[in-house]
Amino acid sequence: MDRGQYAPEANKVILNNANWCRKTMIHESLHSVSIFSHPDNLSAFDMTYLFAEGVTEFLTGLLLWRAHRNCYENWRLGRSPQWCSIGYQRETKAFLAFCGCSNSQSLLDLYFGVHSDNFAVAWSSFIEAVRHDTGKKFRDVLPDAKKIGLFMAFRNECDKQFGKKFRKLEKLQDYSRVF
Repeated sequence: MDRGQYAPEANKVILNNANWCRKTMIHESLHSVSIFSHPDNLSAFDMTYLFAEGVTEFLTGLLLWRAHRNCYENWRLGRSPQWCSIGYQRETKAFLAFCGCSNSQSLLDLYFGVHSDNFAVAWSSFIEAVRHDTGKKFRDVLPDAKKIGLFMAFRNECDKQFGKKFRKLEKLQDYSRVF
């Protein structure tokens, strides 16, 4: 534990005495309400780890951008101590790019288990929403995730479906350019 962690077994956010900030508290609190921390979904931890961390950090940035612009700029530009700067940068940028190509509501619904707290059911609803929102034949990559991880399978499908726009947005780290 560098900065903090969410312990799902105890349903507690644990913070390191010296190395946490608003960003850490938001990030770990988001974990506590995500579908990925639901007890029935913890068995898929290895497959979903980078996806879960990336979308959590992306949402952390979104909350900072909307409510705490000064913290957001420090987070985004790495001007704060290490523990308050952006984590999972590659993954965070991919989710920002995804939201620039599709409706972010589908990602929020998946993350918070709006349609179901069963991950497979929530994932199916997410894929259907992305198809509906974009008109793309977005493939269900869950079978691929068992081999390469959910994040890489998802990112590869975003690249395939959204192409140049996705790759251009993926280079950004500025929420004001997407939202």
